Amino acid sequence: MVEIEITKLFKKMIKMDNISNGLDKFETLLNTVPEKNLFVVNTIFNLTVHKDWNIPRRQIPDWHFVIILDGEGSYEICGHKVPLRRGTFALVGGRAWYAGIQNSLKPPRFIPIRFDFRNRKNNESPGILKEEVYYVGITRDVAVYEALGCELWRTVQQRARSGERDCNGRITSLLHSMLILSLKELEYDNITRVDTDRRLEDVCRWIDQHPDHRSDIAQLAKRSGISRKYFSTLFKRKYGVTPKNYLVRARMEYARWLLRDSDTSIKDIAFRLGYSDQYLFSNQFRVITGVSPKKYRQAE
Repeated sequence: MVEIEITKLFKKMIKMDNISNGLDKFETLLNTVPEKNLFVVNTIFNLTVHKDWNIPRRQIPDWHFVIILDGEGSYEICGHKVPLRRGTFALVGGRAWYAGIQNSLKPPRFIPIRFDFRNRKNNESPGILKEEVYYVGITRDVAVYEALGCELWRTVQQRARSGERDCNGRITSLLHSMLILSLKELEYDNITRVDTDRRLEDVCRWIDQHPDHRSDIAQLAKRSGISRKYFSTLFKRKYGVTPKNYLVRARMEYARWLLRDSDTSIKDIAFRLGYSDQYLFSNQFRVITGVSPKKYRQAE
């Protein structure tokens, strides 16, 4: 493994979830391995990047897969800013383009692989896909990828030294395992995200239907089945407001309806919505709507 000092400035990364495009095209091609096609590895390294490392925007004629073992950096893939940190994996191919830069304070250590498909019979490549194909995800099992990647690197070196064609099957098996594993993790993360979105939507629906229920954040998190801390983070990420703010706005919307369509006193409305003090309710109503409950009712 190469360990080299790094001094290049690091550009600020943008946090984002898994991204993908053209996944079905790649999976279709991958399903031809090993019955119809084998893999040929054009380059593979296991290294910490050089101080001058960066990747200018490029579009390659083969495929690029990378797993980040440690350190930090960033990729840009077809306009998506992708943070590279321990556990990040990415694939780029077809008409997709990418660029990369390091974090000089925490230079990335990674295993980048350039590979292609080859027909078992005539050794021809199926050619470049016309679509932009890429995906990015995060794994918690970095050690598994590192073990597969290091074994692949050793096998490719052995193939280069000895010319043993018997290595081709081993190369294909190792790389195929890495790619299948990454796709399964990507699929699992997407399913998990969909399930999380559903649970958050269920909580929002419940709040909208029960604005007068005296729920706190811990109760809402319990209703969602997500830990309180993680619930608040996910909720704000999805809706742009905290659960508390969403709850307050739902209550104020209900208060507006009561003020407009009922004769319920402001004091009783405040009590129904869980406020022990009418003036606390009035102040919060004014913050949300811009007017006091009394003026709102008079205007309506």
